[in-house]
Amino acid sequence: MTQSLSLGIGPQLTVLVCVFNERPNVERLVSELRATLDPWLADSYEVLFVDDGSRDGSSEVLDAMAEADRRIRVIHFSRNFGQHAAIAAGMVYARGKALVLMDADLQDSPSAIPLLYAEYAKGADVVFSLRRERKDTLVRRSAGRWFFRVLSHLLRQHVPENIGTFRLLSAKAVDAFNRLGERSRVTGPLNHWLGFRTAYVEVEHHPRHAGYSKYGLRGLIRLSVWTVTAFSSFPLRVVTAIGFLVTFSSLIYAAYVVAYRLLVGGVWPGFSALALLFVMLTGAQMLLLGIVGEYVGRIYTEVQRRPLFLIDRAVNFEGDEPLDLEPGPPREGRARP
Repeated sequence: MTQSLSLGIGPQLTVLVCVFNERPNVERLVSELRATLDPWLADSYEVLFVDDGSRDGSSEVLDAMAEADRRIRVIHFSRNFGQHAAIAAGMVYARGKALVLMDADLQDSPSAIPLLYAEYAKGADVVFSLRRERKDTLVRRSAGRWFFRVLSHLLRQHVPENIGTFRLLSAKAVDAFNRLGERSRVTGPLNHWLGFRTAYVEVEHHPRHAGYSKYGLRGLIRLSVWTVTAFSSFPLRVVTAIGFLVTFSSLIYAAYVVAYRLLVGGVWPGFSALALLFVMLTGAQMLLLGIVGEYVGRIYTEVQRRPLFLIDRAVNFEGDEPLDLEPGPPREGRARP
């Protein structure tokens, strides 16, 4: 795409990047963003970094780049609040008519941004990237495949298995996202949940430029559990169904034991089987209690009403621009398409 865009109030595009210990990548990322966006948008874009409590010197590198280029804005959290809280903060303070969300690891190339924007220009409010070939380990690819199948069932709409973090949202979609009230957020499924016109674009997926993924196996499992409990009460219905099944089976077994005692006489044999059954039922009870506990934990988190994030400082923000701690309705002055 080479044609210049007509500019309105505020930047045409915000590129939102959440950073946690990505020092080896951020300078290269900004260099590639400039190579793509400067000939196309000139000064009508901004790069908004949200530093999620980095401890590897990323903060200093971001501040130095922001000092040299006012199109780069940086929000520094007081500590690590997690990727989805960082995305929520970026959504609140993005000023562009469209927002591109991407990771700092350069697995998604900035050169693909015009492809996403082309779908937005056709009327799509949410444009997801589809990775042609994931450059992840076999375990991550397999886990992702099952995760997205479950997610499709929970959302009652098809979610492609090779979907990535790299995506574009219109100002309308961003404003709608900012109105969501829950504290425990999983951004990708929520973007699907919005229900606006959606498009998909195939992009190349590259190996990570440097460093390592911050989502290990435990983090992926935690994310999966949070996603399931955030979008469905199906596990609770499973708990109820198992409870009915166990109760019904116990009544049948009790009737059989009584009948054996009255008709045959003696004690029903099988102490070992009863002991094994007791252990199995106890384990099942603990598992089911854990499922219920996940939902209770989510309720506990929601009723605490703590802020999603706390901002320590910000760079290249206007003096009168408030740094709210809460996402909420769209701020006055957000650029509209």
